[in-house]
Amino acid sequence: MSWLTYLVRPKFRDIVGTGRDKGEEEWLSCPRCGHRDRESRWRDALRVCPACDLHMPLPPPERLALLFGDGEFHAIELPSVRADPLRFRDVKRYSERLKEAQQATGRPEALVVCHGAIGGGNGVVAVLDPVFLGGTIGTAVGEGLITAAQLAVVQESPLVVVVSSAGLRVQEGVLSLLQPGRIAVALHQVRERRLPLIVVLADPHPWPHPWPYPRGAAAAFTDAAHVVIAEPASHASFRRDGGEWASGENRPAHGDTADAEGSAAAMAQPEMTESAEADIIVHRRELALTVAHFLDLLRHPRPSAEVLRLRSENAAKQL
Repeated sequence: MSWLTYLVRPKFRDIVGTGRDKGEEEWLSCPRCGHRDRESRWRDALRVCPACDLHMPLPPPERLALLFGDGEFHAIELPSVRADPLRFRDVKRYSERLKEAQQATGRPEALVVCHGAIGGGNGVVAVLDPVFLGGTIGTAVGEGLITAAQLAVVQESPLVVVVSSAGLRVQEGVLSLLQPGRIAVALHQVRERRLPLIVVLADPHPWPHPWPYPRGAAAAFTDAAHVVIAEPASHASFRRDGGEWASGENRPAHGDTADAEGSAAAMAQPEMTESAEADIIVHRRELALTVAHFLDLLRHPRPSAEVLRLRSENAAKQL
């Protein structure tokens, strides 16, 4: 750089300006179709593209506001764990990655747990943050989810877990491998107490995915759940034949942006839910109502309307 870079450019910017007011609202673009709109309109649309219906990652505050609605809710303090127990380092120290993620999100870890009024009663909601290191599951997230399950048991209230995770946190090595089993045990305790347990699968990545799709992050959650709800195109579950399943939509290959269609018909095909671990695929606009509906059914089970045969066919013929 010459002396003009430091002398002329700052003076020119001071006189002319950058062309953007400091209070001007940020504009965001859909990574799939390129639709561009103001940040506030993306929030009002629940981060769903109005042009191609792409469901982008939803920050925990917006996810919690969606699920709790007008009900009052409060965050709980999660147990603290030792950061970077292995002193892991690749191209950057794991401790530095944690600090960067904390500064970017304003949260100490990739999990937020709240309790409050949801679906006509008290409930506990745990949300994974995909912005915090991809929502990966490490020791802190594992302890937080166990705490959420214990709180639900103590309060005798339902538990809703929103899984938006890229998988296990590799920087914690074998310690992260222990977490799915611990989480599964805690969630099974919720189910054993006959408390409603709902799992929501949400895609942790924008489209197209910047790294391989998550594998197995949802396995620790879906087995114990009474109901598994998936948002359209959530790459977070497995087919029962062992392969990976894209819930509700067949996406183009990584890096191929030519086929950007995600029709509602493709999202509602019966074979999607039959082959996947999701019980139902729900648009984000209907998610809160669907969760409240299932919570009401699980809290107040209704007798079946099916007519039962009380007598055998031979006895019926004798009449």
